[in-house]
Amino acid sequence: MSRFGEEVHLVAEQPRWLEARGLTKTYGGVRALDNASLKRGLKLLWFATGRADFLIETSRSSVALMKKHGFSPVFVESEGGHTWLNWRDYLSEFAPQLFR
Repeated sequence: MSRFGEEVHLVAEQPRWLEARGLTKTYGGVRALDNASLKRGLKLLWFATGRADFLIETSRSSVALMKKHGFSPVFVESEGGHTWLNWRDYLSEFAPQLFR
């Protein structure tokens, strides 16, 4: 249930989308996701998706991409799909982590 995950999926299919957001720019020869300043101060990168969710493969790909670029994402795969019940559970798990 990651908006970022949806965007990463779009990027793979539409490179111009990525370019329009400045994510293909280089910083001293380093692509944006390899830019160490993006990781500085990042305390939590959290993904959660139900195994029956139509976005499960997108979330898995997003997590793999983040790991490839040195991020340490937390990924929760739950039962079920793209439902309010899952969103509620994810919120109760995710929200307390914001205050640690």
